[in-house]
Amino acid sequence: MTIGCVILAGGKSSRMGTDKALLSIENHNFIQKLCETFSFFEEKIIARGDKEKTVDVTWSVISDIYPHHGPIGGLHAALQACQSEALFCAACDTPLIKRAIYDRLAMEMTEDTDVVIPVTEDGKYHPLCGIYRKTVGNIMEEQILGGNNRMMQVLKKVRTKYVNINSIEYGIYNINTPEQYNLYIKKKNREISFDKSSDI
Repeated sequence: MTIGCVILAGGKSSRMGTDKALLSIENHNFIQKLCETFSFFEEKIIARGDKEKTVDVTWSVISDIYPHHGPIGGLHAALQACQSEALFCAACDTPLIKRAIYDRLAMEMTEDTDVVIPVTEDGKYHPLCGIYRKTVGNIMEEQILGGNNRMMQVLKKVRTKYVNINSIEYGIYNINTPEQYNLYIKKKNREISFDKSSDI
């Protein structure tokens, strides 16, 4: 099975108050960080919603076919546009996720599976970090046209496999609010300070 990658970066960022996809993290913005992590894919797509394509990357940037429907709109557009049989999906608010999450989920993507989704130790489902077969885009379109934007509802209509993982091991940490972003910055600064002191 051929699998490409899509980064969802078209959210309203209403809780952050600014376009979180362009926030700085480890000398990159969130999009660039994810692009670097998943650069090994042959087909690479960024779903930017209805925003201006102001991202300095070499990936293909697409707009939603049906704007203003949230993540399901971005993923639907990517599945419609892709040449691959399936897409690995990563949301820009999880810029710290590791390549290993894809490797883990890909192991579970068999011929009798349409979607593979991780479930973290707190019991939380992560539908925006999974592998979706291209045909699932048709189910998403039906839901969008019916006024239902719930990703979890899509998962109930297709052959979905849930994989239990550890959030720390795979770097699944959401940064959606200024508080979460500042917490990350503080943690990173403490690590830098510790590294400097250890060199003395």
